[in-house]
This record gives sequence, C-alpha cells and structure tokens, in this order.
Amino acid sequence: MEFFTRQFRKPDLSLLETMGTVAGQVGQFLKRLLAEQTLRESEGRFRALMEQAPFSVQILSPDGRISGVNQAWSNLWGVSLDQLAGYNILQDPQLEATGVAPYLRRAFAGEAVEIPEVRYDPNDTIPGLTRHGDPVRWVAAVAYPLKDSGGRVQEVVLVHDDTTARKAAESAVRESEEKLRLLADTIPQLAWMAGPDGHIFWYNRRWYEYTGTTPHEMEGWGWQSVHDPAVLPEVLSRWQGSITRGDPFDMVFPLKGADHQFRPFLTRVNPLRDAAGRILYWFGTNTDISEIKRMEQALRDADRRKDEFLATLAHELRNPLAPIRNSLHILKMPRIDAATARQSRDMMERQVDHLVRLVDDLMDVSRVVRGKIELQKAPVELATIVARAVEMAQPLLDAHEHRLDIVTADESLLVDADAVRLTQVVTNLLINAAKYTDAGGQIRVSAARQGDQVVLRVRDDGIGIAPDVLPHVFDLFVQGQAPAARSPSGLGVGLTLVRNLVDMHGGTVEARSDGIGAGAEFTVSLPRLTHDREELTPVGDSPDAALIGQRILIVDDNTDAASSLAVLVRMQGHEVRVAHDGVSALEAVRAYRPSLIFLDIGMPQMDG
Repeated sequence: MEFFTRQFRKPDLSLLETMGTVAGQVGQFLKRLLAEQTLRESEGRFRALMEQAPFSVQILSPDGRISGVNQAWSNLWGVSLDQLAGYNILQDPQLEATGVAPYLRRAFAGEAVEIPEVRYDPNDTIPGLTRHGDPVRWVAAVAYPLKDSGGRVQEVVLVHDDTTARKAAESAVRESEEKLRLLADTIPQLAWMAGPDGHIFWYNRRWYEYTGTTPHEMEGWGWQSVHDPAVLPEVLSRWQGSITRGDPFDMVFPLKGADHQFRPFLTRVNPLRDAAGRILYWFGTNTDISEIKRMEQALRDADRRKDEFLATLAHELRNPLAPIRNSLHILKMPRIDAATARQSRDMMERQVDHLVRLVDDLMDVSRVVRGKIELQKAPVELATIVARAVEMAQPLLDAHEHRLDIVTADESLLVDADAVRLTQVVTNLLINAAKYTDAGGQIRVSAARQGDQVVLRVRDDGIGIAPDVLPHVFDLFVQGQAPAARSPSGLGVGLTLVRNLVDMHGGTVEARSDGIGAGAEFTVSLPRLTHDREELTPVGDSPDAALIGQRILIVDDNTDAASSLAVLVRMQGHEVRVAHDGVSALEAVRAYRPSLIFLDIGMPQMDG
C-alpha cells in the first residue's frame, strides 16, 4: 500500500506527455472522421439535389471527360453515362463547328461563362445512341469551374437550358406572323393597325403602293395627307367618336392615290379587346369601290337609256302608224279617185317599209348580242360594198338634199367578209351621217389601203358629237342631239350594230369629232385580202328561177299575218294551206307535202 501511494504521489512526466499526444491524435482522428462524414453527407445531398434538379447537369473532369450526369441530362439527350465511353467534350467537332468550343475552353481555364443557345444534333457526334426519334435540340448552357484551394480547376459543371420548345413556339409565332403579313400584303384592300388612341403604327404594302407614300410620312396621323380636305373633318369627327366610344367605324370616303387621283373607298375598322374588355388594337381596311360605283352608274345610265328607248320606240312606231291608219280611212271612202287611192297605197307602203326596218334593226341587235348571227364570208371588193350601201341609203340622202362624194383607191381593196352584213355596216354609217347633217350638207366616203388594212371613212359636216357623248356613241340606245330643224329618228341601235358586225369581221371602228358643230368621222378598218378577182362573190340579188304554181304551207300563230300572206301568195298563182300551230303544221306536211314553207319561229307550245 505504501508502495502504490508513493508511486502516484510522485508524477511521471514522460507518461503524461505520452498520454497527451495520444489524446491529441485521437482528437484529430475524430475531427477527420467528422469532416469526412460531413463531406459525405454534403456530397450525398449534392448528388440527391443534382438528381432531382429539373435542369440538365453534366460534371466534367479537367481533361474534358464526363465524370457525372443527372437524370435530367440523360432525359435531355436520350443517352446514359455508360453509353459515352471515350467521349471527350473538348474533342467534339460539332461543338467546334457551332462555336461552343471556345466557351468551353474558357471554362476549363477557370472562367465561368454563359454559352448562347445553339442547335445541337447528338447523332452527329454519338450516332445511333440516342433514344429520341428526333434528338435535335436547341440548348443554352452555363459552365462553372470548381477549383481547389490553390486555384486549380478540379471539375467543370455544365448546366443546360433546353430551349427547343421555346424555339419551336417562337418559330410557330414567326410563321404565323409571316402568314398574316403575307395575307395582309396580298389582299386587294389597304390594311392598317392602330393603338387604342387611334395612333396608326402599321400599314400593309398595298397601302404604300396605292398612296405612293413612305412609312415616315404616314407615321401617327400622317394618313390625313391622302384624304380629301373637304371630307377630312367628317372623317376625323367620326373616327374620334369611335375611339372615344369603342364603336366600330364604317364610312365611305375618297383616298388620293399615287397618281393624285381620288377614288372612293369603303373603310371599316374594328377593335380587338382583351379579356377585361379593354381595346388593345384597332384593325382597319380600305376597300376600293370605284368599280362598284362605276357599275352602279352604268346601271343607272342603262336604266335611263332603256326609258329613253321605250319612249323613242313608242314615238317611232306611232309616226308610221298614223299615216297608215289615215290611208286606210281614205281607201274606205266612197267615190275615191284612182290617183288618191294610189297615193294612199304608196304612203302605206313607205310607212310599212319604215316599220319593217325598225323591227329588223331590233332583231339584228338581239341576234348579234346573243351570238345568233353566223357570217357567210367570202372575198369581196370594198368598192362594191360601198356602191350597194349608197344605193340603199340614197332615198334618205336625196330627201335631205345632201351632197355625197365617193373617193376609192384605184387598186383592189379585197376583204374577207359577209357581203350582206358589211353592206349593212356602211349603210348604217351613211344613214347616221344623213340623220345628223342639216339639209344640203356634205357627206364624204373614202376607201384606201393602209399597210395590211383596208380603211373606210364616212365623214360629214353635220352637227358633230359632244365630248361627253363621243365615248358612248356605239352603246345600245344612245342617240346624239338631232338638228334643230327636225326631231331625232331611229332607235339608237344602228351604230351598235356597226360595232358588233365590224368586230365579228375582225376589224375595228372608231368615231372622231371635234365637238358640236364640227361634224363627225367614222373609220372602219378591216384586214386586207389578196385574191384573184375571179374568186369574188357577187353582191346583190341573183336572179332566181320563177316560182310559179308551188305548193306552199304557211305556219303562223298570228291569224291575220297568216291569212293576209295566204291571200297574197294565192294571188301570185300558188296553192296555199295555212296552219296556226306546230302540231297542225306537222300534220299538214305529211298530208299536203308542200314544196315551200313559210314558218314562224316563235310560236307557243311548239316553236318553229
């Protein structure tokens, strides 16, 4: 006992030092264990965080090899880390080609960098590995270098931002905008957009083409410069009212074009609102309605001409009917002498001929307009046509005591024409000249060759044509102002026939006049032919064989017309039967076997 007491009472310093050293080492060991445990826990949390992160993370060793990726990375590229044996990001040719490699080299040198988005296709670098059907991606990235305490790069962390969906959405928006822009530039309307306050910030291409303006000139409220100053105050007032109330705008007003001419436009503007009802934009269009206005005016003019035509027709029919009726009364009078009877008959014949000409003109116009006339063309001399037309118009020329000069070229003026219809053209031009030339006036007809054309001119020194009438002289039912000495005659269809018949012959006709009192000239141009004179078609009535004692059938639902024609034909020595409808006519043909039939075309139930 004493021994032990003595030993402990006298400390052994070396032992104490040893025990202190051991304790210190144990403490350092425990600290290291604790630090390693903390590091493992930190790394575990980092790994868990990286795996659960919604963005792609890629960890690269200093030599460029991949040392770790998260699940989002595998999902992004469609490959796993195990599949990338031997891949080195610093040796990827696609990254070099797209300009990404310089950014990566900066990161591996110790600099944090942002890498702009590029289009990346894994199949160009790791072909056949990705599980995506379309692995192409638009990706932006951020590269962070991780350094040790000495500043050396230990790892590089690459965080990717997949912008593929956004790029697709942006592309879709651009495509949609491009389609709308193309549509806006393609439509015939002028189109524009304005802000809620009416400030116009966009016009389509058609606006600039029509107005001849520039975007700078049209900025804001610059559009007022292409408006009619007389109408602009009303436009501004109504537009401001629409802006204040938020109402659609609808108005017709003129806009000035690049040619400085004003044309009427229908303008409509509608607001685009958000979910709260606030106006975001105004969308406006201006539609050129000048053609519609022109057509409306043409319809009004046509309606007016129709009314004038009906009044003229009634007058033209009444004029010959009055002397015909008077002549009939005269012929009914007792003790009428032969001279009076002959005078009455002659008067009736003249007036009936006039009525027939009126009806023939109307029927000709109807047939031409409906395309029912077929030309029987053959080579014919224009001089022959002129001679025949002068013969037909001579009674009217003589009645007005006109002087007629005819000048034709010595050379042959051959045309390929229907002789009857071309004679009708020249006759109508002569009659027109006679109608609108005072008594004793002069009319000149000339024909000559001009190049490959034969040109016929009919010139008079009559009352001329007013400038506002000149563009319409060939329109249906249009008549110029007749000389004061007499009222106008005719239905206003003669020149319409001239134009249509000349067109059918492949030619042209035009009218010229220096105005009222300056006379008028009509010029007909036709293609010239070169043929032997032996081939010419004679013009005029060819002698027909005498038709005596023929069996003739007359078919007409007009009883008076059929009966009177039957009497006339019988008096000429023919055998006649009459039918008043199609069924009776067919029965008569089978039973009677006529050699000639006078057939009315327009009959009820069964037409001719």
